[in-house]
Amino acid sequence: MDSVRPDRSTGLIALQNSQKKFNDFDKNALEEAIRIREKVGGKVTVLSVGEPTVKEVLKEALSIGADEAFYVSDPAVKEFDSRAVALVVSRFYRKAGPFDLILMGDGSVDHYSMQVGPRVAELLGLPDVTYVRKLEMKGSSVLVERDFEDGYYVTEVRLPAVITVAQEINQPRLPTLRSILSASKREIKLVPLGDLTTTAAELMPVVKIVETHAPKVERRKTMIDATNAEQAAVELVRSLQKEGVI
Repeated sequence: MDSVRPDRSTGLIALQNSQKKFNDFDKNALEEAIRIREKVGGKVTVLSVGEPTVKEVLKEALSIGADEAFYVSDPAVKEFDSRAVALVVSRFYRKAGPFDLILMGDGSVDHYSMQVGPRVAELLGLPDVTYVRKLEMKGSSVLVERDFEDGYYVTEVRLPAVITVAQEINQPRLPTLRSILSASKREIKLVPLGDLTTTAAELMPVVKIVETHAPKVERRKTMIDATNAEQAAVELVRSLQKEGVI
């Protein structure tokens, strides 16, 4: 994003002014959930774990088509790692569920640990299918096509199950103006940690990002006289070839 810029004085990434966004992979998961509801019925529940600012993202989820939205946040935990997120999701499932299907993106556009889905499945004792690019409901089971480097694999698992989807699975829809206005008035429910029999201490990250540095780039500051356009073009090409750009 354009708002993510390095602080030149320290070399650190300055995130203070960066706007939170809906994870691209999770948009695919939400879209697939809505398509399943449109075909076989049911209800789409969305859950986000993190800072209170996630409410803006959840409003977007509601405007796209989710039926209800929940979030779990605690001031004692500034950032949840994959282990903590998976623990919260599994506890929410046990409290608010059971749900037939847990859908999420393969990873996130920031950490991209790809651990949350498998961890949730392990905690709940449910089957887990990753890298899904195609999905078809078949009664009490789901038929999925998985994307691998050497080809596609077709797998059928019984429900309930945890599935993480790849971006190839669909093209997420855009919300209408009417749905955006409607979503702005709908309730986004806070789930206290205590309701999930989970404490802030239990969710403290075991993996911490100490510092994030921007790579230092030394500018060549090469100046080319553009008085003669043809000669300037030749010098530009020669300079780029010298640098290995072309």
